[in-house]
Amino acid sequence: MNHICSKQDSISSKIEGCCEKKIPEREDCIINSKKDDRPKDLSLREAKFTDSENVCQERDTDPDNFFAEFIYEYSRRHQDLSTPELLRIGRVYEDLLGDCCNRENPPDCYRHAEDKFNETTEKSLKMVQQECQLFQNLGKDGLKYHYFIKLTKIAPQLSTEELMSLGNEMVTALTTCCTLSEEFACVDNLADLVLGELCGINENRTINPAVDHCCKANFAFRRPCFEALKADKMYVPPPVSQDSSTFHADWCQAQNEELQKKKIRFLVNLVKLKPELTNEDLKTLFINFTVAVEKCCKEQEPEVCFNEETHTLYANSQAHSFPFG
Repeated sequence: MNHICSKQDSISSKIEGCCEKKIPEREDCIINSKKDDRPKDLSLREAKFTDSENVCQERDTDPDNFFAEFIYEYSRRHQDLSTPELLRIGRVYEDLLGDCCNRENPPDCYRHAEDKFNETTEKSLKMVQQECQLFQNLGKDGLKYHYFIKLTKIAPQLSTEELMSLGNEMVTALTTCCTLSEEFACVDNLADLVLGELCGINENRTINPAVDHCCKANFAFRRPCFEALKADKMYVPPPVSQDSSTFHADWCQAQNEELQKKKIRFLVNLVKLKPELTNEDLKTLFINFTVAVEKCCKEQEPEVCFNEETHTLYANSQAHSFPFG
């Protein structure tokens, strides 16, 4: 950081205030500082990586420095992209040269690299747009239910508390970023941090083969890998105990945040018990359940009502008992 501050005039115009701070505040400030403006004399693309006849020779001379320079040059020209996306572009370029440099005429192959880069970014951008559209369509609560179901289906082996924490963090990332002008980079960066936490858990204990595969795949493509995951087919739901399927009257004493946590805990446990149900069926059961809670808590004998509603939900679902406790 001392080196950065000694060269701040040539590095960034946004870190002057940070460099006046003491360590460790200085480091945190620089890391979280705003992006600097793109230099006015900087070309939109660095031709040496796509137009030069000697790209393959330069790569072979010093591969590490060559690709590091590519990432540096591409990053400073595309400040709107996230860190994971820039790493994806780097990997795409590396793979492209691995193919092109083995061909009879490499320049004819790699001069179309920009098309590959744009295609990669468009895929990532589409993923973020779909996530933010979900937020717009479902609202914050609906988005929570969507991610609690999604995360529980792909990693049902996690504890209910772990799934609730990860789901809340993913929703916070989207609700924070989807209203910003830098929506793409913000969502991609924060969502990847949440998946990093999930992979941190997986590193200590393998959750399931599919999650393990995504966590061990190339870091840059971790998020697309998780996005493509479906429900864990190898997962065997736990047996339903009498206690877990009994609806207690303490639901009626719970208020606001405590009540919301109880509802979400119910939803996560419901998915763990019935992962084969569609997302829509799970949401319908969850809505019916919340209606039953409101109804029964208005009765003089809530537990009698709870028992009746339990049987109704059981019949409608054609499934096992639910974790009402």
